[in-house]
Amino acid sequence: MCLIDFGFLRIRPMRPLQHILASGAFGLTVYALNREPAQAISCFLAGWLLDLDHFYDWVQNFGFNTDYTYVYNRFGTNRISRPYILLHSWEPIIGFWLLYAFYSISPLISGIFLGFTFHLALDQIFNGPKKVLLYFFTYRLIHGFDGPFLIQERLR
Repeated sequence: MCLIDFGFLRIRPMRPLQHILASGAFGLTVYALNREPAQAISCFLAGWLLDLDHFYDWVQNFGFNTDYTYVYNRFGTNRISRPYILLHSWEPIIGFWLLYAFYSISPLISGIFLGFTFHLALDQIFNGPKKVLLYFFTYRLIHGFDGPFLIQERLR
């Protein structure tokens, strides 16, 4: 599925491979800027391991269904009844950056939150849900994690 097609540039929703590649490039950039291996590695890992929360959604929406193609296609076309995506939330990221502004935080922890921030920003931009507030946990909670309301048809 193509979100936006300019002919020379096709913007597609983020998938695991895109997150791994983008996080690798971002982790290398972080390392090139400050030479902190722990920060660069934690940034890379957090930038794609954040998607582990989709397994919770998988089980909650489809049970212990091992038909990967079926479930993956349902996620890819936004046909899930309850999008919990517990780690895909701006609130902890905002809280972290507020703390970071006032306190000294280890490179390892800051790398984790750099990776989380990068991942969520990519999802926010490229996954294109019509509900802009989808990546706020409180918004999903207030709306009862109602998939049809929260995740409408993607822009064509």
